[in-house]
Amino acid sequence: MSRNWTYEEVEALYHKWRPDEVDGAGLLILVADSDNKSRASFSDSLFRNGYDPVEAADGLEALKLIRDRQPVACVLCLELEKVGGLDVLEAIRRDDRHRHVPVVAVTACHEKRVAVVARRSGAQAVVFKPCKPDEVIAKLQKLVADE
Repeated sequence: MSRNWTYEEVEALYHKWRPDEVDGAGLLILVADSDNKSRASFSDSLFRNGYDPVEAADGLEALKLIRDRQPVACVLCLELEKVGGLDVLEAIRRDDRHRHVPVVAVTACHEKRVAVVARRSGAQAVVFKPCKPDEVIAKLQKLVADE
């Protein structure tokens, strides 16, 4: 038999698990990564830090979510399917409404030129996979705080 929760009980649990003092203050962050594990890991870490992550499994979905949901920042894998991460990044930078959105690019390619191209395309930070989600979140928090 399921329990009928009151609004007050649900609200109390929510604030117990996501206290108002956490860093993210419910800011919407796009996590775009074709790898399910990486995407879930980044999202879980963002949620634990008080952010409101929204996920995209490919570049087309990422572009749609950026347009429709207008996140305050993005964690963007460069190896996205359908539309590549660099193409998504360049589309963000060409759009006046989203040009200012901070982007942390993540990539499995460990060639220095990839990081250089990502930075030139508008990523404020580049992190190489495998990485700890907290490393990405720390860079993201700094970028959001600087906004």
